[in-house]
Amino acid sequence: MALSKILLLGVLLALAVAVSSRGQEKPVPTQPATGGQMALENWWHRVWSQVEFHRNRVNVWPEPFVPQDRELVRRPFRQMVDNGWKAQNTLTDYLFDPATNELTTAGHAKLHHLLTQVPPHRRQVYVLEAATQEETAARVASVYRSLAQIAPDTAPCPVLTTKIVPRGGEGWYVYEVEQAYRGSLLPPRLSSIDGNSTGGDGSSTSNDEDRDNRQSNGNGNSSQSRR
Repeated sequence: MALSKILLLGVLLALAVAVSSRGQEKPVPTQPATGGQMALENWWHRVWSQVEFHRNRVNVWPEPFVPQDRELVRRPFRQMVDNGWKAQNTLTDYLFDPATNELTTAGHAKLHHLLTQVPPHRRQVYVLEAATQEETAARVASVYRSLAQIAPDTAPCPVLTTKIVPRGGEGWYVYEVEQAYRGSLLPPRLSSIDGNSTGGDGSSTSNDEDRDNRQSNGNGNSSQSRR
């Protein structure tokens, strides 16, 4: 008896859902439309199709909505990756001759690296737009000529223009920064056989002294001096 009541309530609930979902388009008659046995069967099929649809969605929840949530999370990171590759593949003003808008030696080397080392699906060349359209067209033509020289037998790489200036600078500045960094490095030290480490000036430091230095407090006094 209790099972029959539950089934009856389920049928009434399904009817209420079907009527409410289709009530905005056109009124649903409480009785099936005239047309005999066929119309009755169609009306009953529509009702149970709604019940089956809601049952399946409840049973697999939240699976239908997980891919959408994942895509919302991944989309910003995917855009960041695309922007990074775009900045990496952009030929800036420093790589073109300011008088002729031809690729310099550094620009030709970067284009060669892009065509040989970058993954194939990321091989898109971006040319930074110049002050005028004529200068931009000259830059693009220079890039196409270099492409024909570097990889004449491969498919042409797409060359696009962009107005976004990537972060960077001239080669001499990067070289000087690298040299300054290398000059500030300490000379390498190798440990001797007896456990002492020898510095670049020939002085040796014992392991006991190193251990005392590690045990010193913030005022520079070692733990032995406090004893």
